[in-house]
Amino acid sequence: MSRDVGLVRVIPAVVAPQREGFELELARLPAKSGERFLLRARGGEAFLDLKAQQGEFLFSYGDAAIRRPRSRRGALFVDALAEWLGLGLSGTSAKEDGRRRLKCSWVRLGRGADHMGVEWETFKMFFRLGDRSAELFLRLTPSRSRGQFLEKWSQYRRPLVEIFERVLSADPPRRVRKRRLEPPAATGRVLSVDGGMEVSIPAGLRLEEVERHWRMTDAENEFLIELSCLALPELKAGAPSVPERLSLLISSSEHAASASPVVTFEREGAQFAWSEYAWSSKDTERPEAAPRPARGRWLICANEWFQGLVTGCWWESDVQRATAAWDEVVDSIRLYGRIRNPEEPMVRG
Repeated sequence: MSRDVGLVRVIPAVVAPQREGFELELARLPAKSGERFLLRARGGEAFLDLKAQQGEFLFSYGDAAIRRPRSRRGALFVDALAEWLGLGLSGTSAKEDGRRRLKCSWVRLGRGADHMGVEWETFKMFFRLGDRSAELFLRLTPSRSRGQFLEKWSQYRRPLVEIFERVLSADPPRRVRKRRLEPPAATGRVLSVDGGMEVSIPAGLRLEEVERHWRMTDAENEFLIELSCLALPELKAGAPSVPERLSLLISSSEHAASASPVVTFEREGAQFAWSEYAWSSKDTERPEAAPRPARGRWLICANEWFQGLVTGCWWESDVQRATAAWDEVVDSIRLYGRIRNPEEPMVRG
């Protein structure tokens, strides 16, 4: 989720690459043994039981269960899960293999803090329904006030959604499909961002709209570039300049200590400011691996009417190709000018 800092809409680049966790709102429920939760996400609901430990072989393990609520919110939970994984659901599945019993279990991997200092207890979850199987990481704060799903492997995306659809929805299962990544707003390989900023999409990058901003990723999902744009109110004298807005963003970031000096330039009536930072990041797709060097960038650009924010993050090993894509995006940025009247289109400044 983005947050606002003054005139800056901040898109957090949390890990490199940013494989955002599926954030879960938790309500802990009474259980005779083990733990029981009501999971909520974007209006959807599901029940999760982590049953009592059965044994220990290298790691402790036990059975689990996913159950649908009495309301129709189970399907909404599946919709939210599918969107997170870049999938969608529609129509009715051509293959219905019956309502078989879900087999679900957990393995406790351990406890540790992420790069933000948040303490997590991490589980690997196993799901099997008929001939479908999938795995997923679940992590919970010790207080059980917060939870997240993390992706284990991209090949599990479709079977995972198909399993949850059959378990959480009482209706005939819908067909799982890839979500359309190229938006109707893009003409060829040019994207209009929220009607105020235009950018080119580098060849080979995928494009996706994610909660008020756009995301570009490479085919391997090893680096990403994110963009957003907002219409500016009429600014009063003394309002922060573009470099000052970026400095505000940097000062609010956990990466402030490693940020490079702010670099500025101007183009076609717009001012640009950017900075780079470095840190050591865990790969949430491989939580057992040691942290490795990563880099990130922020850029703010603005004219009198619109402000764009571009963020990027990548592994140190991908710097050459990631920065080439970043440079292509930044070189292509054009901000529109004012709207002369409500019936006229926006024009470039």
